[in-house]
Order: sequence, then structure tokens, then C-alpha cells
Amino acid sequence: MLSLLDVLNRAVKRSKPDEATQASKSLFGFLLVTLDLRRQNPSNVSSTDLAAVEAASLSVFLSLVMKLSEVSFKPLLLRAIDWAIVDLSGSQKDAAAAATVDRRVTLFKLFGRLLSQLRVSL
Repeated sequence: MLSLLDVLNRAVKRSKPDEATQASKSLFGFLLVTLDLRRQNPSNVSSTDLAAVEAASLSVFLSLVMKLSEVSFKPLLLRAIDWAIVDLSGSQKDAAAAATVDRRVTLFKLFGRLLSQLRVSL
């Protein structure tokens, strides 16, 4: 998984902005799956491996964001918020509560990395 994310990160960094925009929805969908690993397989994956996959996924996300215009970025950001807060709210109460905590932790990490990246860019 880490090798695939590394290849994706390199591809996104070398892509042109219009190419990144075209691939952004499908790539972001894949990144949401990788970022949901904490919720999907809590006992099957070690915490070290989980942290490495999350960090690599967030790096790909940041590389993608830096290629997008505000118009292209805004729907992805709103989708990430929905993914972390809204998507699981209709599920069973106890399971949904634990799952949303995992996703919210990931969203918090995403925002932290995004703010750090944008601060460096300014």
C-alpha cells in the first residue's frame, strides 16, 4: 500500500494542474478508502503501519490540493467533512459513534497538514 501511495504522490507532483483536476475525484475517492483504514481494520493493522499509510495518504492529498484551483478544491474539502461527520450518522448508534471518532481524528490530521502546507506556501 505504501509503495502505491508513493507512486501516486510522485505522479501527482509531476502532473499538470489540469491533469490533476481531471483525476481529482477518482483519486480523492481512493484516498478516502485508504484514510478509512483505521475504522475498517482496527485489529488487522498495526498502529505503526496505520500511521504510515495515513501519512502517505495525506501527503498524496496535499500534493493534489496544491495542484487544484479553489473551485476544484472546495468540493473535495466539503466531501472530506461529510465523510468524517455525516456519512456514518445513519448507522447503528454505538458503532457509528466509534467510527466517526476515527474519521474525525483523520480529518483533524488532514486539516493540520493542510494548514501547515499552506502556511509554508505563503
